[in-house]
Amino acid sequence: DARYKDVLDLMEQQGRQGNLTPFGQDVLGRLRILWSEAQGHGGMLSPLGVQQHRGIAARMAAAYPAVFAPGARVDASSSTVQRCQDSMDAFCAALQEAAEGLQLRRRSDASTMAVLVPRTPAIDSLDASTAPWRRNAFRRFQEANLHPGRLFGALFIRPGRVAADPIGLMEGFYYLVVGQQDIPSEVDLSDLLTPEECFALWRCISSRMYFVNMRSPRSGMAGPESARPLLQHIVDCADAAVAGEGDAATLRFGHDSNLIRLLALAGVGGCTAEEADPALYWKAWRDWEISPMAANLQLVFYRDRRGEVLVKCLLNENEVPVPALGDGPYYPWTRLRAHFVSLL
Repeated sequence: DARYKDVLDLMEQQGRQGNLTPFGQDVLGRLRILWSEAQGHGGMLSPLGVQQHRGIAARMAAAYPAVFAPGARVDASSSTVQRCQDSMDAFCAALQEAAEGLQLRRRSDASTMAVLVPRTPAIDSLDASTAPWRRNAFRRFQEANLHPGRLFGALFIRPGRVAADPIGLMEGFYYLVVGQQDIPSEVDLSDLLTPEECFALWRCISSRMYFVNMRSPRSGMAGPESARPLLQHIVDCADAAVAGEGDAATLRFGHDSNLIRLLALAGVGGCTAEEADPALYWKAWRDWEISPMAANLQLVFYRDRRGEVLVKCLLNENEVPVPALGDGPYYPWTRLRAHFVSLL
């Protein structure tokens, strides 16, 4: 909620001081409407999120009827954060509608958090809001790429009298602008930022996400290495299923950062770039391809006529390779398993 309220409060203050241009006053009116819609919903699953999860579940059930056959055991677990629990509930409800007779159990507790949101001292230190790199190298990167002057001049009569961090406020507006595509609202903020400003802001945020979560040599690979408990859990569940002792499907509902770290550790799809130059981080991965809303990784297991188990990887429902093992898309489980275990 603070992302909405902080920007609104500052605009309200500038309005009381008579420091808003006509455009600024118009933006303030739109922000008031947006806040009335968003208040109390910060961090929650949006209606679009529910729709997306239901769609993924229905397509999965239709694509793999042999997996979701009557009587099949399905295990679903989620982070204890409410939006993840709601994601699991929406997905499972649609799955049961599409595939009747499943034995489906759901879990969300401390034990699931240890797997889905694994923490290490290294990633906790790197990801902290007070981490030195945020105040030093990343701040310099922001200052070199973000130029709030045009935006401030459009909103405020006397920009120099606005007691706020210009870059922080510009980023605050960016989150509201891009967040509009994820929620039901008639408010349009697309005229706040130019395409060039949106690109510069995305580039900074994308670079920050790459540094923390992906395969940046400068961060010591802390992000990918923190995903080892999750990868180990995947291997263990797959081994049990292949041996005929496990569940037909294991579903996990967590957070974008943990999925990104898992993909980077496992070397799946476009998550293998190791870029050391901060100015090129944004070229090393594309968040809208790897981690959009309802991002998902599917490992689908097949047994051929000879009894060999093959695995196909899908990222956001598109076939992707594991470059270390060749083009794919099908890999013998023995090879993929050996690759995963070598990373643990």
